[in-house]
Amino acid sequence: MKNLYVNVALPVPVNKLFTYIVPDELKDDVQIGKRVIVPFGKQELTGIIVDLTNQSGWHKLKEIKDVLDPKPIISDEMLKLTKWIADYYLASWGEVLKTALPSGTVVESKRIVKLIRKPDEETLSRIEKSSPKRAQILKFLLTGNSEVSIRMLKSKFKFKNIYSIINSLESLGFVEVEKYLPEQRAKAKFEKYIRISKSHAEDLKKLTFEISQLEKSSPKQAEVLVYLINKFKKGETELPLSDVLKTTESSAQTIKKLSEKGLVEIFQKEVVRKFEYEFEEPDKKIELNEHQKKALAEIKKSIESGKFKTFLLYGVTGSGKTQVYIEAIKEVINLGKTAIVLVPEISLTPQIVNRFKKNFGEIVGVIHSKMSVGERYDSWRMIKDGIYKIVIGPRSAVFAPLEKIGLIVVDEEQESSYKQFDTPPRYNARDVAIMRANLNNAVVILGSATPSLESYYNAKTGKYHLLVLPERVDKAKMPKIEIVDMIKERKENNKTSISKLLNQKIKERIDRKEGIIIFQNRRGYSTYIECQDCGYVEICDNCSVTLIFHMAQNHLRCHYCGFVKNVPDSCRRCGGIKLKLKGVGTQKVEDEISHIFPDAKVIRMDLDTTAGKKSYDKIMQKFANGEADILLGTQMVAKGLDFSRVTLVGVISADIPMLIPDFRSSERTFQLLTQVAGRSGRSEKEGEVIIQTFQPEHYIFDYIVNHKTLEFYERELKIRQDLNYPPFTRLILIEFKGENEKDVDLASNEFAKELKSKIHNPIQILGPAPAAIPKIKRNYRYHIIMKIPKQIDRSGKQVAQMIWQLKEKFETRLNSKGVKLIIDVDPQNTI
Repeated sequence: MKNLYVNVALPVPVNKLFTYIVPDELKDDVQIGKRVIVPFGKQELTGIIVDLTNQSGWHKLKEIKDVLDPKPIISDEMLKLTKWIADYYLASWGEVLKTALPSGTVVESKRIVKLIRKPDEETLSRIEKSSPKRAQILKFLLTGNSEVSIRMLKSKFKFKNIYSIINSLESLGFVEVEKYLPEQRAKAKFEKYIRISKSHAEDLKKLTFEISQLEKSSPKQAEVLVYLINKFKKGETELPLSDVLKTTESSAQTIKKLSEKGLVEIFQKEVVRKFEYEFEEPDKKIELNEHQKKALAEIKKSIESGKFKTFLLYGVTGSGKTQVYIEAIKEVINLGKTAIVLVPEISLTPQIVNRFKKNFGEIVGVIHSKMSVGERYDSWRMIKDGIYKIVIGPRSAVFAPLEKIGLIVVDEEQESSYKQFDTPPRYNARDVAIMRANLNNAVVILGSATPSLESYYNAKTGKYHLLVLPERVDKAKMPKIEIVDMIKERKENNKTSISKLLNQKIKERIDRKEGIIIFQNRRGYSTYIECQDCGYVEICDNCSVTLIFHMAQNHLRCHYCGFVKNVPDSCRRCGGIKLKLKGVGTQKVEDEISHIFPDAKVIRMDLDTTAGKKSYDKIMQKFANGEADILLGTQMVAKGLDFSRVTLVGVISADIPMLIPDFRSSERTFQLLTQVAGRSGRSEKEGEVIIQTFQPEHYIFDYIVNHKTLEFYERELKIRQDLNYPPFTRLILIEFKGENEKDVDLASNEFAKELKSKIHNPIQILGPAPAAIPKIKRNYRYHIIMKIPKQIDRSGKQVAQMIWQLKEKFETRLNSKGVKLIIDVDPQNTI
């Protein structure tokens, strides 16, 4: 019999597949798209079979250990999509496939270090002198940590040579390293259920007689049976055992006796875990206006044709884009197809899920990171089984295992949160959505009141088809926007962050019982603490950023790494005691509003108040119900919210996003301020917006006040073209980071030297240079930026291949020096 081989994609940062022999007993089980457990070095990993073959040029191959799935969990379409992502974003195929699966389904073996022999004091002292690092680990194991994972030891001690230290301790006979394979965390959930036994369910008279016999001898058993009969008559034949025990106040022993008598049956039943939203809003009758009808007709025509097409739906805030999505999806469902709706953040999900469920009922599924591992897994399985035909969620929902996709919607398509930036693969879900639609001959709708410059340019040049909704629905007017000069306020001795005009407008709305949204894009109380003697500002020990003061906890906190320290009594540099809190965060604004308007009810919504699983929903519901006058928050309140009672929006510090040293700063500021302004006046009541700034003469404000979005984009495009930035080029950001700055500097320069020897004009290579924030989480950061003209190497394959080769060449050497190399294709920021 010929050998059978499988090529497996593993979740490791290597640009290759791994070949394994299939043992005879597993030959009938292997299939492309199934998960397998395979040996990899000293561990075992979960990989995906991507190819089967009877030939291999390799010798001494290892066998696969097990096949995890009865049928493939990755479709051919998903294999093509993930391969494209791997190639375009310079990630390994296995890493991309891991991202496409629900968390908890990829299993890898763990290595546990066990203390098997305790050294005496003399031996420990000798080890301490010869190898302090070995002694540190031994002491840790001796103090109640006799079994720990290698991962934990790596995290605790930060030793570069942790493996060689453990190996030496193992050779000396003090520890042993064991390997074990844990079960996957994501599994189906089963609960105990109870029902009347089949024979008695068919003859209730017989059961009633049994109850009469039990009433005197075992009244509690009789009570349970009466309860089950009443439920049975209402059509509830199977009940959760826990509910029955609780309602009848019975014990497990009572149920056991009934089961032994053959009167009831206890059985296991799978329970689907659902994430339920606690947000409701009243129904309102919706009729499409002429602009919505025209846009929808174009979209329907493409859906019916079954051909791939990308629409940019540009509609002013409140123009009814969501209703166009809903009507388009109705067409898709009628054709027997499915749809994905991407939203940029979890915080945007409740309102949109509520609207979709009211239109489509139980065929709507949700995927997002606030769900538990079990909830995500159950939702993923219901999508795969075809129960959910519409999936809503942030970027990971683009991988939903739907079949027959007819439409993908990307709402607020300009949002940077569609880009995964912290771990590989660093993909942009908007662009992945377009590729997935292409593979399915489906339609894409990119919706926004403030499209990204790239998408606007693609529509302008004909790559996308532009649809415009120029008016708000229900004839609502665009809000009146006023700019307040905060320098003038300071000269007039206003020491609060609330201008006189905003103060007056808030008072008017409170008197009229109308809703108010206040936006401040900084959480915490004060943004920094400064010494008045020498000007020293408290900086994070781990990052090159100021520490933020949080009033509730009375401490300073870093918003990058989480470092916390007590508020100092004196200056760290000069010893002075004149320390002053400066800058304004949401907590300080909340305090000021509460002081100025003591009778107003304020709800704050930022990362500090929405840490709980459903805290966002509860805050939204309270504000929607009118239980609060003012909703104060960060970007969470800036987009996607639709409250008809809101007639005033106040922006405390419009300058914050403009000060970020990135080529997208003006675009982001314009989008953010336009979006938050759009929360006002979304009904028959006209809205107002007050924007406070220390730069009232900045050109951006004229475009915002006069609602001239496309004119602003034309100006920005000219600037981008002159500076050779996207959309006229592709960017690749190559980052080097590590705890030793000299090593990082040297590594980045060596890499850049070789890169520049292989790359020539018109591709530009900038750097290496320290990043705008040069240190984060104790790691120094150096950047190289590549600018690749769109007309050069359109597929990017030649450049990608060359970068991969350089990465593989340098990586082992860099790792030995504690330097990490990160590649980010199409970065959303360069700081």
